[in-house]
Amino acid sequence: MAITKQDILAVADALDAEGVKPTLAAVRKKLGGGSFSTISEAMKEWKADHASAAAPLREPAPPAVVERSADLAAELWAACMELANARLAGEREALEVAREEMEASQREAAELADQMAGDIEALQAQVSSLQVRAESAESEIDDMRAELAAALERAGRAEARAAEIEKRADDAKTELGRMHELLSEERKQHAAELERQAVALQAAQEAARAQGEEIAALRAQVVSVHSERDQARAEASGLRTELATLTARAAAESEQHQEQRKRAAEEAHRCAEKLTKATADRDEARTEAAHLRGQLEALAGRKKEGG
Repeated sequence: MAITKQDILAVADALDAEGVKPTLAAVRKKLGGGSFSTISEAMKEWKADHASAAAPLREPAPPAVVERSADLAAELWAACMELANARLAGEREALEVAREEMEASQREAAELADQMAGDIEALQAQVSSLQVRAESAESEIDDMRAELAAALERAGRAEARAAEIEKRADDAKTELGRMHELLSEERKQHAAELERQAVALQAAQEAARAQGEEIAALRAQVVSVHSERDQARAEASGLRTELATLTARAAAESEQHQEQRKRAAEEAHRCAEKLTKATADRDEARTEAAHLRGQLEALAGRKKEGG
């Protein structure tokens, strides 16, 4: 609320009534502030009013002087001169009072200027403190911006790593599926080969049985013929050798397919381990990304509070 001239005059009257000289500093202190120029102008008016109230009254010449003007011209002139001198002395006294009041006003102005200078110094100190705090806040904001940029960069790397891990996991799943398909195909081929070998072995066994029956018939026929008997024995021995060869070949092929199944199972196990590791890496990357997102949100909150 602005301070009016009436407020200043009222405060000056109150101070004067309390027996306190209403200087500019006292009036400003009583008001709790205010413009120096406004207070000074109002106080000039207040002092002028009080000076006119204290000035001596001007009275007309006494009746005796008027009645005796003809006879006492000299006395009248002397009385006028005395009155003029008294008035001059009064004016000189008033001038001296005005000079003293002007000097007092100057002293008051100097005191007020000193007080205002102190206030200005205090305000300048506050401004300096605020500048330091602003610079510190700006530095903190710059640090937060740098930290935020670094966190964003880490988050980007984590997202890229997570995407790469997910791609590797997908590739591993695809490879594992392909290995499963290959293993299934090999199992089918192995089963077909085993079936073929079983059919061949059964045919060989049936042939051997037939040959055995034929040998038995020949033996019955060549009881008296040694040459035919030896020939039949030789044929039987060859058939037995061929049967053993076929049996050994079937066993070898079966062992070979078992080795292939073992290698396929090991490869499938390695692919499963790769898939498990890729899944763990993906989960770790996601956890790191979530942690980085939490840091970003915390930094954003700190930045918002600082702003």
